[in-house]
Order: sequence, then structure tokens, then C-alpha cells
Amino acid sequence: MDGYIRLIYVQENTPTGRLIQEATGGQWSHVGIITPAGILEAVPPRVTISAADRYDYDKETYPATKIQDVYVADMDAARATMRSMVGKPYRTLSCLSGGAHDVLGVDISIPGIPGVDCCQMAIDVERSGTTDPEPSIPSDCWTPQHLFAANELLANPL
Repeated sequence: MDGYIRLIYVQENTPTGRLIQEATGGQWSHVGIITPAGILEAVPPRVTISAADRYDYDKETYPATKIQDVYVADMDAARATMRSMVGKPYRTLSCLSGGAHDVLGVDISIPGIPGVDCCQMAIDVERSGTTDPEPSIPSDCWTPQHLFAANELLANPL
């Protein structure tokens, strides 16, 4: 069964958030997936489901959010992948790999180290649902800004 997953992109006014935004030249420093239970997100120390309104009230720390609906051909597989993500450890190294890919244009994928970052979680869910905006890029080499732009292009081809 096909359907849509809802991604929520977050602009974070934190040292890490500003570093990610500066390094990628973009607005977004975090991404999560909106589910009926809340927001599925990879945040230290592990992937969790946060309250649905987590980013609604603290506008000083989270000044902007954007929702993006992404079509997936296999919603059942995407849901199964979302369920499998809960509890996985957060991996800062993936976040650094994504930044290196965006800034330097090189893949610094390091397989075998357990855990995921926010973008790796989101792209793995998309790919399990048979949607892949850029198949040549390893799942641990994405940033929120890159994922947002790639999904926009996928939804609105030139």
C-alpha cells in the first residue's frame, strides 16, 4: 500500500544547530518523522518518539519548522522501518559524515558502527518505502538541508 510519510524539519538555535546550518548553508539542522504517536527522531542518546508539539512552544530555541510530505510506494515497509528505529543509539559520526558530504562533496561513510542520526533515520525509512531521492549517496551521508532539497526536487521535478 502506498502513502505519505510526514517529515518535520527544524531550525535549531543551539550551538550544534547553528554549526550544521552554517556548514550546509541551509536553514534546517534537524529532521524527524511525524507519526500518530508523536515525532520519531534520532536525538542523543537514542531514537525516540517525542511529543507531537515538541517544537511548538520554545520559539527561541526552535524558531522555525517545516512539514514535508514524501510519497512512498510501500507504506507498510516504511512503518516497519520506523518501528525498528525506536531505541537505536544516536550516532554523532553520521551527522559529521553528512556535513562532510555537503561541504566537501565526499562520502565518509563508515559502516559497522551502530546507531543512526536524524537524516539517516529519515532516508532509511524513505528507502524502505521504495522512495530514494539520490540512490548513490549512503544513508549516513545526508544533512537535513540536503534531504529537504532532494525531496523537494523528487516531488517537483524540473
